Amino acid sequence: MAVARISHARLCSLRAMLAGLAAALGPVACAQPAPLSVTFLDTAPISATSTLDQHGQSVTITGLSGIVWLGNSTLAMSGHGGGPTSNQNDYFAILDNSNALIRLRVQLNATDDAIEGVAVLGAIRFDQSRDWEAIAPGPRAGHTLLAEEGTPSIAMLNPATGQIAWTAAAPPPFQNRRPNRGFESLTTDPRRGIAWTANEEALTTDGPAASPSTGTVVRLLRWNITPIGATPGPQHAYVVDRMPGPTLLGGSSGLSELVLLDDGRLLALERSLSLTSGLFRSTLYEVGLDSATNVAPIPALTAAPYIPASKRLLWEGSVQNLEGLCQGPRLRDGRT
Repeated sequence: MAVARISHARLCSLRAMLAGLAAALGPVACAQPAPLSVTFLDTAPISATSTLDQHGQSVTITGLSGIVWLGNSTLAMSGHGGGPTSNQNDYFAILDNSNALIRLRVQLNATDDAIEGVAVLGAIRFDQSRDWEAIAPGPRAGHTLLAEEGTPSIAMLNPATGQIAWTAAAPPPFQNRRPNRGFESLTTDPRRGIAWTANEEALTTDGPAASPSTGTVVRLLRWNITPIGATPGPQHAYVVDRMPGPTLLGGSSGLSELVLLDDGRLLALERSLSLTSGLFRSTLYEVGLDSATNVAPIPALTAAPYIPASKRLLWEGSVQNLEGLCQGPRLRDGRT
């Protein structure tokens, strides 16, 4: 993307529905990008409840947890399971606690960029069933990276063959994850060999889970990714907001997704469930890492001194249970 003018980021979020956010960027200087702003655009239901995989077997569409745009150059180079090159409106969505992903086609209105409809084009079964929570472009053409919160780990998938090529486990601090609160997020820049992920809520050695009175501290983990594997790099503490209302059974507040924009800026999607209007509350932040401490050498953050990542609020709202986020195609006015 040209440094003289960064056009914008279009973001899609889903959990049995699809929402659109438009992030607007104006002209920028080489050193200082213009402030990022986000506008909520639209939602549309995914009406199909099942589809067929590459073997003709039925796949129930439930628990959609991550999404990736197939127009990304590293993914559009492959037909994905023998089909044609990816359509500019196509996405993969990963199902948690499964070994399947589905292909979506999101059609936008030519007049106002509203979502006209979401078609399900089929599913792909692959060879390992885990609690997959996020999906992003992989470091090899036609491949995707997946994140799962059980181990936690990241893995590279070849959708054309349905095989996991390799798996990389998280470094030791992440073994202290809370149950069902491992890697919920994943974003990549395959051109630079970078991936980011994070635990959803604080590790037991890093502090408490979120409550109505306090937030929760998670670790942003940067990976170095190659076609043959991944190695963990720096980690930075990130403070998730407290629950915005009184607690209820199953209530929480955590980091549900990350997006790395073309200009290198990182976005974080937080999600909470509490006794507040709409029950679910989502917030989108721009993350600043320039002054943040690399906490990778610190085994426990509870009593350690460190500087967390900074954050700037871009958008907040109540749009059901948003778990997935990705950068998508350009709109008619240059935003993406």
